[in-house]
Amino acid sequence: MKLRNLFLTVLLMAFVTTGVVGGAVAVKKANAAGENVAKFTEVNLSISEDFTMKYYVNLPVGAKDVSATFSIDGVKDAEGKVIERTIGVSTENGKDFFAFDGITPQHLGKEIKATVNYTLDNEQKSFDNASLDIKTVKAYLEKLLANTAEQNNCIEKVDKALKKLSVNILNYGAAAQTFVSDTELVNAALTDEQKALATSFESVKNSVKSVLKRSNETTTVDWKSATLVFDNTLELKVKFAAEGYADKDLTVYANDEKARLVKDEAGTYSAYIAVAATDYDKEVVFAVKDGKEQVGSSLTYSVASYINNYLSVTEETAMSALAKQAYVYGKSVESYVNAQLPDIEIMCKDMIETEKIKDTDKNFLE
Repeated sequence: MKLRNLFLTVLLMAFVTTGVVGGAVAVKKANAAGENVAKFTEVNLSISEDFTMKYYVNLPVGAKDVSATFSIDGVKDAEGKVIERTIGVSTENGKDFFAFDGITPQHLGKEIKATVNYTLDNEQKSFDNASLDIKTVKAYLEKLLANTAEQNNCIEKVDKALKKLSVNILNYGAAAQTFVSDTELVNAALTDEQKALATSFESVKNSVKSVLKRSNETTTVDWKSATLVFDNTLELKVKFAAEGYADKDLTVYANDEKARLVKDEAGTYSAYIAVAATDYDKEVVFAVKDGKEQVGSSLTYSVASYINNYLSVTEETAMSALAKQAYVYGKSVESYVNAQLPDIEIMCKDMIETEKIKDTDKNFLE
């Protein structure tokens, strides 16, 4: 399984206009007979390397040039301007939708605003999601937690894993908020019963192993550091210098996936690869190549290798708490998959650059 190709869809649709949740509920298809009203119809959450909210819409017959503009309340650029992103419409099983991806964990409680724009009979028209009951990832997860297994269209085993995952996502978001000094935590409203569903780091820490190693001690590639970047995705980041290759067009592969490569003014390279939530224990082998030829040694690393550095900390910090909760979230996604959800999609999905939490850039390479 490629690192960036796992796309796990939480299929439990939140029918926000009626408050009903569950795939068994009949939904009016776009352009159905007698239905020509432009509106949002439902929303669901998808998770892979990031959090994606998928907004399904009913579009009038004959609608053209359809797109949607998304923003997250309070998220602005360095100049104080609201960050907006325009997304094209997609179709799945006869339904039109917009996938707003790249939602960072500290923004799970932020309202997502969406406006759909289209042309009908040569006239510009639009509608927004103001009427939806669910406008945040937090609200979606809280809806799942409040539902019965039947309402979530799940057997009991899957519903239990789903609710544990929902709590762990909220706790992950709260840890990210704490790290950036946001005090309105998304897990604040959890009941004692819901809090008890949380997975503790203690219960999963025995699986946290470091796999950090070089393939050999050749000096052609000088591996300088290995760390984890907390962004809208979790990205492994490795730094290296390649002696004698300053003028070469190098590439870096992480297993069979081409890594994003950045070269700084000093001639040092940084390679990045996003990791799916189910792959935090997976060994990732970074190899530098000049054309098809590998240059120097390779480096093996993993998300768990980064987390391993926090196992022996005597004083918990916001960073260590965030790292541990990220790992708990990953293990919870694994448990959800193992609960045999009946429908898992595998599809390619591009990374979207959004606001970072922080690049810790610690040197954990011995």
